[in-house]
Amino acid sequence: MTEVRDTETRETDARESLPPFALAGVGAVAALAALALLVSIGRYGFFGDELYFVSAGRRLAVSYADQGPLVPAIARLMDLLAPGSLVAQRIPAVLITVAAVVITAQIAREFGGTRAAQVLAAAAYATSPFLLVQGDQLATNTIDTALWVVVSWLVIRWVRTRHDGLLLGAAVVTALDMQVKWLIPFFWIALALGVAMYGPRELLRRPALWWGAALVVVTALPSLMWQATHGWPQLGLGGCGRRGTSHDRRPLYLVAPCTRLGRAARRAVAGLRSVDPVAGRLLAALSVSRPAAAGAGRGLRRDQRTPVLRGGLLRRVDRSGCGALDERLGPLAHDRHRPAGRDVGRTAGVLAALARGD
Repeated sequence: MTEVRDTETRETDARESLPPFALAGVGAVAALAALALLVSIGRYGFFGDELYFVSAGRRLAVSYADQGPLVPAIARLMDLLAPGSLVAQRIPAVLITVAAVVITAQIAREFGGTRAAQVLAAAAYATSPFLLVQGDQLATNTIDTALWVVVSWLVIRWVRTRHDGLLLGAAVVTALDMQVKWLIPFFWIALALGVAMYGPRELLRRPALWWGAALVVVTALPSLMWQATHGWPQLGLGGCGRRGTSHDRRPLYLVAPCTRLGRAARRAVAGLRSVDPVAGRLLAALSVSRPAAAGAGRGLRRDQRTPVLRGGLLRRVDRSGCGALDERLGPLAHDRHRPAGRDVGRTAGVLAALARGD
């Protein structure tokens, strides 16, 4: 009984300590991001993958050689609503990208970030090079990356509240992502390794986590059966990607994770100063275990693993770093009488520091 009361008290305190959501600021960032994407979606023609998805959508199946059926299904739906429309094909990508901008701000909030930190996190996500390139294209990477953000937010929120419904929600999103690409298991493998090393180990003992895992497996069975029936073409494509890689560039694949891990460690050191200790351990788990996920992804085609494995886990560290930067700039951030020009200059400087990894 005492344990139950302590848990309820901790969860109540956690809810009360959550900073208010920066609705106006984050909404403005999301609106600007949506405007920028909408302005650009019709300025150039279909790229190869989009044409492939339209064609695959006209031949719907439970799986395909290199992906799940969700993106072809979306392409088919938009093709039925507006046949041959390039803009219509790309609207779902814009919507999910803008949604991920808002969820990113929520991640910063979960780490204790103030309104300024939330806006900064949203702006960093909205202006990331990856999204500027693919945020307005109907591609598996666009949908997959946004779903990683949602799963991360749900898990991080569970660390703060211990509401097991969040784990089931993360499982539902994971099951959905498995219908897009098959990279999200590497996220969970990395998370499990990190949690086993740094905690909170209670996560691994929650029945909701394993019920959710069962849900993911059941929903993925049709795709797995299709792959088995057709000789596992996904693995064959991975082999083609490795054979097509220049041997001279392979040492770079070993160096890149090390350099990225160094940058992640610096962000984590800054972020851990401003987060709850339990959430901070999860943050360390996400950042330190990322090379394990990258190593597990070596069997995938390079274009499948690079954008998500390189950027997915590290974005959680960036969100907490926004909170630390906001705390570092606290005296200026909370001065209501500061000149507007100073705000613009400081924001530009912080965004530049994030881009450099300082």
